[in-house]
Amino acid sequence: MAYALLPAVTGPARPGWPQNLGRTKEEVGALSRIRRSLLLIALATTLVVSAPSSAQAFTLVVVTVILSPTSGLPTDPFTARAQFPFDCSTLPPDRYFYFYWDTTTNPQFWSAIRVPCDPKTNRFDTGPSPATTPPKGQNRIGGHKVIVVMRDGSGNPLGQGTHAYTIVWGKVLVSTTPTSGTPTAQFTVHGKFDWPGACPSAPGLSPITFKFSWYKVSSNRIALWSTTVATCSGGIVDTGNSPPMVPPAPLNTPTTYVVHVALYDSGAAPFGQAYGATGYTNTTIYKVVAAPPSPNTNPSPAQCGTPGAAPCATATSTPCQTAAAVHPGTPGGADVAALLTLAALGTLPIGGLAMVFSPGIWRRRSRWNRLAALVGLSVMLLSVDACAALTGQNPQTSPTQAEASPSPSPSPSPTC
Repeated sequence: MAYALLPAVTGPARPGWPQNLGRTKEEVGALSRIRRSLLLIALATTLVVSAPSSAQAFTLVVVTVILSPTSGLPTDPFTARAQFPFDCSTLPPDRYFYFYWDTTTNPQFWSAIRVPCDPKTNRFDTGPSPATTPPKGQNRIGGHKVIVVMRDGSGNPLGQGTHAYTIVWGKVLVSTTPTSGTPTAQFTVHGKFDWPGACPSAPGLSPITFKFSWYKVSSNRIALWSTTVATCSGGIVDTGNSPPMVPPAPLNTPTTYVVHVALYDSGAAPFGQAYGATGYTNTTIYKVVAAPPSPNTNPSPAQCGTPGAAPCATATSTPCQTAAAVHPGTPGGADVAALLTLAALGTLPIGGLAMVFSPGIWRRRSRWNRLAALVGLSVMLLSVDACAALTGQNPQTSPTQAEASPSPSPSPSPTC
């Protein structure tokens, strides 16, 4: 019986696969088994090669880093500490912790080796490091960090952690007392440097030189005062008040001026410049005002009767002026009353004279007019007697005195 020769596997050939035409079923099965074995070998090789990197990526953990304090001066010390929680009941091997400043390429500033897992707290704990300061050359003002790497006994890294640390600087203060004055008025200047916190300990503290200057434009400065201070109290370096001074000529015309202070270290370099500090200068404003006008040395006398001045003097009337003041018009009851008033006010002689010789009184024959005339006559007689009595009391001039000096020209008596 004859059989036709047919391919073992029919259908279109798959891309990338060898043609099965002319092969028996046994041969095709053997080829498939070989291909599967090669695929398994390749996959196993890939897994073996990638196993170390995968294991390292998934076993790294976060380590807790503790700093005390978290900021300070470039010369201030700090301590660092690392902790990592773990189930100590599994009896893990000891851990190794390495501490770095800013980057792991720097030398370690501390390491804690063979740190066991504490079953009381279930964690690895290095405890605080010895006090350390930021490394020289890497202690500029600003932000920094501490890095901790945890390793196993073979040196393989198992975890890492960081914590920020800030290097700070103080500030300069300047003031004047008073804040304004005339071109010849005295004032004082006062400077301070305020450390953040307590005063730094030696060798962090060095003498500070304060230099004060005066200007309107910064390119044209005049030195005012300079002093060096080597002590610090309560975080303050204080210059105290300067000696009294006046605005320096020619910068003393009425306007505002700048009082500037700059700080320098013992090497005459700007204070703090080595650490990148920019706050070692400060300014304040002083105002020169115009002097008040000079007081008048010959003031004009104040008018009488004005506030603060003497009262005006009252003019004294002479008997002749009083008599002339009496109007020679037609007298009546008003004339009589006025004459009587003059007599009553004390001007008796002139009052009586006016009563007797007033033509109005004699022209009128009334009782009141006649009474006024009699009163006036009586007043005149009384005045004459009084004047005679006063004249008798005056000492008599001796003939020798009368002959030696000529007698002055007679003047009418003001009352008799």
